[in-house]
Amino acid sequence: MVLGWILGGFLAYWLLVVFLDARGVLERYNASAAGPLVMFRTGRGRGLLDRLAAPRRFWRVYANVGVGIAGLVMLLSFVFLLRIAHLSIFNTPEPTQITEPQNVLVIPGINDFLPLSVAPEILAGLLIGIIVHEFGHGILCRVGDIRVDSMGAVMLAVLPFGAFVEPDEEEVQNASSGDRTRMFAAGVTNNFVLTVVAFLLIVLSLTAVQPLDGVGVQNVADDSLADGVVEQGDRIVAVDGEEVGSTDAFFGALGGSAGGEVEVTVAAKDGATREERLEMGAPGVEVSSVRSDSAADEAGMQEGDVITAVGGEDVTNAEGFIAAMETLSPGDEVDIEVRREGETATVEATLGESPRGEGAFLGVGYLTNAQRVGITPYDIQTPYSLLTSLNPLDWVFAIYLPLGSAVGISPFFGFDGFITNFYGITGPAAALGGAYWIVPNLLYWTAWVNFNLGLFNCIPALPLDGGHILKEGLKKAVSPVASGEAREKVADSLTIAVAVAMFGSMVLMIVAPRVL
Repeated sequence: MVLGWILGGFLAYWLLVVFLDARGVLERYNASAAGPLVMFRTGRGRGLLDRLAAPRRFWRVYANVGVGIAGLVMLLSFVFLLRIAHLSIFNTPEPTQITEPQNVLVIPGINDFLPLSVAPEILAGLLIGIIVHEFGHGILCRVGDIRVDSMGAVMLAVLPFGAFVEPDEEEVQNASSGDRTRMFAAGVTNNFVLTVVAFLLIVLSLTAVQPLDGVGVQNVADDSLADGVVEQGDRIVAVDGEEVGSTDAFFGALGGSAGGEVEVTVAAKDGATREERLEMGAPGVEVSSVRSDSAADEAGMQEGDVITAVGGEDVTNAEGFIAAMETLSPGDEVDIEVRREGETATVEATLGESPRGEGAFLGVGYLTNAQRVGITPYDIQTPYSLLTSLNPLDWVFAIYLPLGSAVGISPFFGFDGFITNFYGITGPAAALGGAYWIVPNLLYWTAWVNFNLGLFNCIPALPLDGGHILKEGLKKAVSPVASGEAREKVADSLTIAVAVAMFGSMVLMIVAPRVL
């Protein structure tokens, strides 16, 4: 119902913008409509551009470096997307969460990897990124003696949505190829530079933040052993009195406890600790799947069986099952004791060879200790170490932490929600309490938006900056064999061909796993 009112209000606003534009009302205020957006133009600010552009030698060197960076990103993106297209056609992958259509949209709440709670930070980062991007174009216009006709703001109702710089089109065409190329590259260069600045400020802001001890609880599966014992946002700091500082240490401490119970020390959201008893269930390894035509299948094993012994050796947990299998060889006949619907039975299996070519193979999938317990742990240290690093490669990894759940690592959406329970604010910043998280969060999403905005605009396809840079390069490349209008037509044709290949590859990446 609420969504309906929001959509209805947005549609009414859009119709109002169209009406005002058609009646010439917007024009009276030096504005125009672009869909639901209103673009307000002004001649003010051009003097500021002239002053900023005064150190022309610096800006030319700066933009030339940017052209090199943009060219490298363009080449890598072209090769990457063509490779994706090739794999999509000839080795079609299974659909993944990353390639779901809604995840192409950078819209919090719709994109699976961008929660609605981070929408304000993403919008703020986008606004900053667009302003910085457009100022880059404006400054390099003036460095190349290209007149700027107007500057302005883009508004969505009362919300600032972006900014723009409008150069004189005739002077753009009459400018040298080098000046045009630098002008097109300046925007993405500014976005990448802002990304670096934001990460440096993140490192500085996190000097007041420390990761807390223990293993974070990201989720607890319903009806699991841990359901009702711990909850999302808790930290498990000890098992049977022994401190656990990592996921491996935690599940390792539980490894030998099947059939009994352990005492876990839990730190709650408010920092208070409590002792909880965690029942570890009956001994054995629960079979989650049976591979067809395998030794287990031929022996009559079923999903839901609990393996309690292999070859006379008791099996209490997954580690014990693995150890028992490692002592056997392909072709061995072995008795497998299972518990099925409360009854104990023994089946005889002739073991096959592992698909990996190493050791014996029974052919069952089984629940690990982690799955039996039902706790999805949160890696507290990794996001912090990446965000406090001064290595740019770590920053690139940090950019893609929101995708963590799709690749088997803990996702990070900024210091938001339950994640803030795993970190403590120290020093003078502690006086701000939870409000301090606004600082690293705004910086993180500003870096995230600007990095991806720079990458996207580097795609060599018109009307993106990468497409314009590619066209300028192609015009130079074909100059020995064509000139004038012929050169323009050849460059346009090649640029369009590259654009079709790029966007076609992007579509294939999404569509192919679902139709081929």
